[in-house]
Amino acid sequence: MSLFISNFCGVEMVQAGESGQMDSIVISGDGYCVNVREQNSWTDGFIAEVEVTNTGSSVLKNWSVPLELSNGTVINSWNAACRQDGKQCVFECKEYNRSVNPGESVSFGCQIEGASFEDLGKAGFRQKTRRVNAKEEYETVYRIVDQWEKSEK
Repeated sequence: MSLFISNFCGVEMVQAGESGQMDSIVISGDGYCVNVREQNSWTDGFIAEVEVTNTGSSVLKNWSVPLELSNGTVINSWNAACRQDGKQCVFECKEYNRSVNPGESVSFGCQIEGASFEDLGKAGFRQKTRRVNAKEEYETVYRIVDQWEKSEK
């Protein structure tokens, strides 16, 4: 069974396992594929593994994976930094895995309490661009707040 749900980046495909329960989310776009898989679960939580694959011809840099979580809290993550604001979780690359060469993958994981894998909603992929050697325009303003007389020795 497959169903399609719109997301931040285009289309995501939700695949169901043998039991009819969702066991992975696959998001693919121009030059990337993100696969979110349930690794383990218990009554009130689960562990997910996320694999980011570069399917393009240029290096992916400064990637992040946003996930929407209808319930629960991310209590641990590895190989990615996690920011959670309400239902929105954003997993961002670490310094050591920020670049993904064509044909290669990086993975990270997270532990979520108070939810099940089925509580995952929209997912996506983002690539930040950094300005390198960009000319910054700025203006310096000085304000004289006091003046002193020059003293002679």
